[in-house]
Amino acid sequence: IYRPLGEIAISSDGTLAAFTDPGTTAFGELGAVYMVDLRTLSFIGPTPLLPGAQVRFLPGDHRAITAPLADFWGSGPMVVIDVPTMTLERIVRLPMLEPLTGGLDVGPRP
Repeated sequence: IYRPLGEIAISSDGTLAAFTDPGTTAFGELGAVYMVDLRTLSFIGPTPLLPGAQVRFLPGDHRAITAPLADFWGSGPMVVIDVPTMTLERIVRLPMLEPLTGGLDVGPRP
């Protein structure tokens, strides 16, 4: 990772680490999400390029979600990633013309 705005997330069972290396969205650059298996220290990924800078694991740790930076330049979709295949499973666009993204967090469904 060489960009200062990336994030690291650890799966709930402590076996995977996800990290982002976002591009500079002001210049239209994209980044990727990478995974490391913490049991074997083996590298998994990267995903295709996407605007994600924030990253969290979803319950069950088989999927992760990313969102753009939580700042003035942070517009763009949320992306759900299938962790075993590192493919983009779903792209969720927020229902506004130019939505600015806030902080991303994940909790259990009621």
